[in-house]
Amino acid sequence: MTDTPAVKLSASDLLIASVRMTWEHIWFLLIISLILSALYVAAVAPFFGMYIQLFGAAFSGQSNGLYDEPGALNAEFLEAMKWTWIFVPVTTLAMTAFVVLWIRRLALGHPHMFDGGVLIFLWRSILCVWRFICAYVLAIVVFVAILLPVALLFGLIALLQDGGFLAAVVGLVVVFLVFILYVVASVGVLLVLVALLISLTATSLDYRLGIIKCARLLKGNWVAVTLAAAAIGLTVMVVSMLLFGAVMGWGATGGASEDGLSTGLIVFLLVAYTISVAIYGAFGALGVAAFGKLRPDAPNTAPA
Repeated sequence: MTDTPAVKLSASDLLIASVRMTWEHIWFLLIISLILSALYVAAVAPFFGMYIQLFGAAFSGQSNGLYDEPGALNAEFLEAMKWTWIFVPVTTLAMTAFVVLWIRRLALGHPHMFDGGVLIFLWRSILCVWRFICAYVLAIVVFVAILLPVALLFGLIALLQDGGFLAAVVGLVVVFLVFILYVVASVGVLLVLVALLISLTATSLDYRLGIIKCARLLKGNWVAVTLAAAAIGLTVMVVSMLLFGAVMGWGATGGASEDGLSTGLIVFLLVAYTISVAIYGAFGALGVAAFGKLRPDAPNTAPA
């Protein structure tokens, strides 16, 4: 039996296909992004008062007594959290449903987005939420398992804390291993996220493939799909940093009055989240492009 993958994917081809599909459906994606942005703003609205105080104090350089009574700030945070517990399940399901909708539109076309009816569509969305939960747990397990040797070495240092030179040597070894293993753990988590992307695509298209099965499906193509995903992720990170820098610059140049900051913060969240979600849409396109090649029986790109 050979270990050669049935299909050999190219990172550049996947990236080009993802950008092309995203661009072909850009208006639909922007509409989804705006709706998700509104949901996000509604979810964080209870925190606006606290954010405005903190941003205003940071921009003005004066605490105005804000930090003199940290208990009051904590109380405001806990009060806002009451609403968050209501919004989290609703927004999580809604956002996942839009992921399913986006993937099905890309792979199957507009007429087939709700095949089977609303209840079947809801079940697909719930299954995708479950995939997210499984990936989250698996990522934690991978991270902890890889960094466990470091924890054991820290325990050894504690035993040798009065050991002079030996303790210093062990300490240097631990610092080096922390760096190496942290990089390895981060790569491991990234691979889990790549498998999640394929699993979300498969589940949205009614293929019952969990994280582990999709990891096996990626055999021999990890590098290509991971590089394409990393390129998209880097783009999201750079754009998000630029947007955050823009709002910080706006506040520092006089936009930090309470009324101005309140309005600006809402506008910033809407714009930043809309743009970020639109770029994230390329992840869904990447999943469709990769899954369509990995499973010849799966749909690939529907007409725009």
